[in-house]
Amino acid sequence: MALATHRIDASVAPLGAGVRETQRRLLEAAVDGADVAATVEAVSRLTGSTAVLQDPFLAVLASAPPDGARAAALTLSAGAPVRELLRSGPGPVDGPPLVELARDGSGPARLVARVAARGELLGFLVVTAVDRVAYATLEAAAPVVALLLQAEDRLCRLLDRDRRELFLDLLAGRSPECLLLQGRRLGHNLDRPHWPLVFRAPGNAARLEAVVREALRQGGPPSWAEAVVGVDGDDVVAFLPAAPPDDPAGLARRVRSLAARRGLAVVAGWGPRCEELGAFGAGVARGRWVVDVLAGLPGDPAPAGYDDLGIYALLYEKGDKDQLADFAERWLGPLLAHRELTQTLRVLLETGGPSAAATALYVHISTLKYRLRKIESILGRDLSDPEVCFNLRLAFKILAVHQRLVGRPQ
Repeated sequence: MALATHRIDASVAPLGAGVRETQRRLLEAAVDGADVAATVEAVSRLTGSTAVLQDPFLAVLASAPPDGARAAALTLSAGAPVRELLRSGPGPVDGPPLVELARDGSGPARLVARVAARGELLGFLVVTAVDRVAYATLEAAAPVVALLLQAEDRLCRLLDRDRRELFLDLLAGRSPECLLLQGRRLGHNLDRPHWPLVFRAPGNAARLEAVVREALRQGGPPSWAEAVVGVDGDDVVAFLPAAPPDDPAGLARRVRSLAARRGLAVVAGWGPRCEELGAFGAGVARGRWVVDVLAGLPGDPAPAGYDDLGIYALLYEKGDKDQLADFAERWLGPLLAHRELTQTLRVLLETGGPSAAATALYVHISTLKYRLRKIESILGRDLSDPEVCFNLRLAFKILAVHQRLVGRPQ
């Protein structure tokens, strides 16, 4: 298949005034609307053919008619002509070259314009017509499409910056009045209560953020579209509008399911429902604490909320941490130097009785009873007392959380 580059010159007969006027109007309308899709549709109408806009990697950005992209779009399977087109770069700055691709098998003949700006290749504009009107239309449309692609890129960057600023301001507890206005401008109704969800997949925050945004787009209630999402350290945080029947557990399950398909193991939790903007930062802190606790549990714990933590929620309150650590030290301190006995007591309290503990530890019941007598002697406690056993279980829970937070072995 031949690859030829053509330029319009004075030898080509001029287009009729009616065609030129139609071209001008349609392209002006596309520019006024700052709409790439409208420009592609205008090209399709002017040329009477399928028109496709593709990025430099041949992904389809827009097509008209919508179902015509498959037949008209450039693909690497077309062979050497398309590969040569991809290698040839954006072309001279005075205008994009036009390239004819001859008919290939069942594929139509096509005319291609490189869409470029400031020496950067932004994509390809393809039509399934190779005639005078197609040449003139693509020469006029390519620079317009380049400008629109640049404008869309700048707009996306500005929106991303504004969304990031809103997210950080919510964490920091900025002035509620400013946050309400800022959120409304970006399509978020921050007057409503929100759930603060925290997701964690260590070392994969960027990938996880994409998964969370996908989960919000796919199949969720309408209110999910208003969620504010951002990355904070290793965590992805989502402020989810609270509106029945949706709840934080539903989003958490969806995120974990989507993440699992991408090879990501995600821990998810959420803080108490935030009834006002001033509570968002504290809500995230509690949601992060939930994730800290869940990450230290065995297996693959299901998502949970702050109110589901039970005794672990008490450990969050910073003013109580020293007292709780002292509590654990008073009850278990003397035993911690004896690793085997510490493990024996933990298993006994988890299994609920000597027989089950002996089975779990793979020891004879008489061996277990001997160890229990030594434990009672070291601690000075009666293990047959239910209150003693309750306090010992609580001490083990406190110790497990404290170990994970400070990295100190038990």
